[in-house]
Amino acid sequence: MSKKDIEQAFFSVLTDAWCPEDLAKDAAKILTDYHPDNRLLGATETEVQVVKQATEYVRDNNG
Repeated sequence: MSKKDIEQAFFSVLTDAWCPEDLAKDAAKILTDYHPDNRLLGATETEVQVVKQATEYVRDNNG
């Protein structure tokens, strides 16, 4: 799977959970940069916050 495919998969999961597209795009890029180890080690605080905001949509949608 290419990096672009992985980013698109993250984006699709986020937008399917009603995450706003701009936030989903940013979070998908960040998650792809740290894939497959999605612990975000070395990420900036801003990157961590973007991912947290985006993944809250997934949690809320599946909860």
